[in-house]
Amino acid sequence: MKGIFKAARTLIFGGCLHRKMGWPIWLGGHAYRVCLDCGITQLFDEERLRGYGPYSYQDLDALGREGSKGPGRRIA
Repeated sequence: MKGIFKAARTLIFGGCLHRKMGWPIWLGGHAYRVCLDCGITQLFDEERLRGYGPYSYQDLDALGREGSKGPGRRIA
Protein backbone atom coordinates (compact mmCIF):
# COMPACT_ATOMS: atom_id res chain seq x y z
CA MET A 1 0.00 0.00 0.00
CA LYS A 2 2.84 2.37 0.86
CA GLY A 3 4.37 1.86 -2.59
CA ILE A 4 1.12 2.91 -4.28
CA PHE A 5 1.11 6.26 -2.45
CA LYS A 6 4.78 6.79 -3.27
CA ALA A 7 4.15 6.13 -6.97
CA ALA A 8 1.10 8.42 -6.98
CA ARG A 9 3.07 11.21 -5.29
CA THR A 10 5.82 10.86 -7.89
CA LEU A 11 3.30 11.12 -10.72
CA ILE A 12 1.43 14.08 -9.23
CA PHE A 13 4.36 16.13 -7.95
CA GLY A 14 6.91 15.05 -10.54
CA GLY A 15 9.63 13.55 -8.38
CA CYS A 16 11.04 12.41 -5.09
CA LEU A 17 10.71 14.67 -2.04
CA HIS A 18 14.15 13.60 -0.68
CA ARG A 19 12.86 13.09 2.86
CA LYS A 20 15.00 10.00 3.52
CA MET A 21 18.52 11.40 3.37
CA GLY A 22 21.32 9.12 4.53
CA TRP A 23 24.12 9.95 6.94
CA PRO A 24 26.84 12.23 5.57
CA ILE A 25 29.70 10.59 3.69
CA TRP A 26 33.06 12.18 2.97
CA LEU A 27 34.62 11.84 -0.45
CA GLY A 28 37.14 13.99 -2.25
CA GLY A 29 37.40 16.53 0.59
CA HIS A 30 33.66 17.23 0.79
CA ALA A 31 30.75 15.85 2.78
CA TYR A 32 27.62 14.64 0.96
CA ARG A 33 24.24 13.16 1.74
CA VAL A 34 22.41 10.76 -0.55
CA CYS A 35 18.63 10.32 -0.84
CA LEU A 36 17.87 6.71 0.05
CA ASP A 37 14.83 6.67 -2.25
CA CYS A 38 16.19 8.06 -5.52
CA GLY A 39 20.00 8.29 -5.09
CA ILE A 40 20.36 12.04 -5.66
CA THR A 41 23.23 13.75 -3.81
CA GLN A 42 23.58 17.06 -1.97
CA LEU A 43 26.58 18.72 -0.34
CA PHE A 44 26.54 18.72 3.47
CA ASP A 45 27.84 21.40 5.83
CA GLU A 46 29.23 19.57 8.86
CA GLU A 47 29.40 22.76 10.97
CA ARG A 48 25.72 23.67 10.52
CA LEU A 49 24.63 20.01 10.19
CA ARG A 50 22.49 20.60 7.12
CA GLY A 51 22.60 20.13 3.39
CA TYR A 52 23.28 23.03 1.04
CA GLY A 53 23.43 23.68 -2.67
CA PRO A 54 21.46 22.02 -5.43
CA TYR A 55 20.51 18.36 -5.55
CA SER A 56 22.38 16.58 -8.32
CA TYR A 57 22.68 13.19 -10.00
CA GLN A 58 26.10 14.07 -11.38
CA ASP A 59 29.43 12.70 -10.25
CA LEU A 60 30.18 13.47 -6.58
CA ASP A 61 33.62 14.90 -7.36
CA ALA A 62 32.12 17.34 -9.87
CA LEU A 63 29.48 18.37 -7.34
CA GLY A 64 32.23 19.06 -4.77
CA ARG A 65 34.18 21.26 -7.16
CA GLU A 66 31.08 23.34 -7.89
CA GLY A 67 30.09 23.64 -4.24
CA SER A 68 33.54 24.36 -2.82
CA LYS A 69 32.59 28.05 -2.51
CA GLY A 70 29.55 27.16 -0.35
CA PRO A 71 29.20 27.40 3.43
CA GLY A 72 30.87 24.05 4.19
CA ARG A 73 34.53 23.86 5.02
CA ARG A 74 36.91 21.87 2.91
CA ILE A 75 38.47 18.84 4.51
CA ALA A 76 42.18 18.58 3.77
